[in-house]
Amino acid sequence: MVMNTPYKIALLANEPNAVKLFQIDEKNITLIPFQSVKALIVERDTPFDAIFVLSTEENSCAIEVCQLIKKDSNLSVIPTVMGVINGKEIDAIRVFESGYADILDTTMSAREIDLRLAKLIYQYHADSELRRAADEARTVALNVMTESGNLGLALRCIIDFNFCDNVDELGMCLLQGLKHYNLNCSLQLRSHFGTKNMEATGLEKELESRLLTELCEKGRFIEFGKRCFINYGQVSLLIKNMPVEDKQGCTAIKDSILPFIQGAESRLKAIDAQKALEVERNFMGKLVNRLREVMKEFDNGYQHLMRGSADLVEDMAARTEEAILFLDLKEEQEEILQGIMQKGVVDINNLFAEGVKMNEGFRNLILQINTVFGVDGAGPEADKLIELSSAI
Repeated sequence: MVMNTPYKIALLANEPNAVKLFQIDEKNITLIPFQSVKALIVERDTPFDAIFVLSTEENSCAIEVCQLIKKDSNLSVIPTVMGVINGKEIDAIRVFESGYADILDTTMSAREIDLRLAKLIYQYHADSELRRAADEARTVALNVMTESGNLGLALRCIIDFNFCDNVDELGMCLLQGLKHYNLNCSLQLRSHFGTKNMEATGLEKELESRLLTELCEKGRFIEFGKRCFINYGQVSLLIKNMPVEDKQGCTAIKDSILPFIQGAESRLKAIDAQKALEVERNFMGKLVNRLREVMKEFDNGYQHLMRGSADLVEDMAARTEEAILFLDLKEEQEEILQGIMQKGVVDINNLFAEGVKMNEGFRNLILQINTVFGVDGAGPEADKLIELSSAI
């Protein structure tokens, strides 16, 4: 450990000149005199390496001075040394119990005093470094614990998002999750099927809703004093009580609640997709019902047309045969006309037979659609849709 010299030592003495009786190396030690503990406390922020209390009066006075020093949080960690003039009797046990780290007297050489002070100052700085490292480790551990707790809370809230079937449930779930941070929030969820504004009570406030709408595309974070707007995709959050006096706390809050907003935005997209599928499903159901009605009408009309055509041709053949009896035609001419009419009847019957086959396939398709979609047009199951697809 590197320590700068000369050491800066605070001197507490009623008679500062008496310190000259000690063999102190002024090259390595700089003494800064104070008349009282109160004066020293005023300068508590000065980085002293040690405190030297010169005892020129009764032993109890020096002990009281040390006790006053140890009551101050900043001075209590600095090593305190008592200086005793040669020949003065002291109670060493009481001195050390009061908080003194060492006792120096005027009979000690400059080297011994320098070594004693260097040892105390080295231990003081080593302890300070250890305390600083311990405080940093404690802070890191607390931050890790806090972040772990926030992560667990975010994960639990995101899992709960999956059970939200509509925008209202999603908004209330998000606001409930943010209660852990003691934040007063307004929320806007911009669904494909409409915009939902809400407070923690589930109701809407007009001013906050207008602000969220106006600033939803102005950036990720927008801050006005204690108000902070957070925008992410289709979700906007207004925090109305940000701790602006704690910059680190504000940053931690923004970092912690952003996963909540990201999870809510993902679930909102899923809800939109689910609702879009429901709309498409309802449309397809209505379309199938209408298509089924048209197909039935077409089937009935087609059968009527085919029967009517066959009947018409047969009627024409019968009437032609009757007319031949009254026409003065040769036998060859009659046979030609009868052959033409008979061939027409056979051809139309063959055509009608082909139509019957086509109509049968058409009827089978209608039956399959009725089986899959039902008579009421209800949504089909997946396996039935696969069966219909393979049949088609």
